[in-house]
Amino acid sequence: LTLTHPAGSILDLEVSWDNPGPTPLQRPLRPEPLRLRFDRSSAPLSLVGRPVAEGVSLHPKTPGEWRWESDTQLTFTPLEDWAIGQEYDVRFAEGFFPEHLRLTRRFVRFHTAPFTARLAGGEFYQDPRAPRVKKAVWTVAFSHPVDSTAFAKYVFVGAPTPRGRWFGSGARAFPFTFEYD
Repeated sequence: LTLTHPAGSILDLEVSWDNPGPTPLQRPLRPEPLRLRFDRSSAPLSLVGRPVAEGVSLHPKTPGEWRWESDTQLTFTPLEDWAIGQEYDVRFAEGFFPEHLRLTRRFVRFHTAPFTARLAGGEFYQDPRAPRVKKAVWTVAFSHPVDSTAFAKYVFVGAPTPRGRWFGSGARAFPFTFEYD
């Protein structure tokens, strides 16, 4: 079976992708690749499973490898973790795709995951034998690795102190400690 298209006809080529997510915080670090999916066969079968040496580029430049995973999927795997919250452009050189295909967009623009921190849980504890002993435990989850010393400098645990009838802007500080997983 041979599938052909009329001589001289140009077919539109659509591309879709998902922004790479944050790299899972486990060793070894393996950044999620960028996966470009094309709506029709775009790569010669002889290139499937092989690195792509030229014709596609990433801006800003990032060390890594382009590879045709199939005739419709092109991936870029960075050697190091993606920059946090960075905008990237993928550009294709003239002649990268077969001459009967025309990419419907000039470039692909994607974004890497932004830095996020969230309170993942909180607990209050009062010692039943010593009711004056009270503790609070908060769990903070981050999307990316965090410098624990730098984080500790920005944390304040306190309670507002009343001034007259209304609460003022002053706060009474409470001592606290950090534990990291």
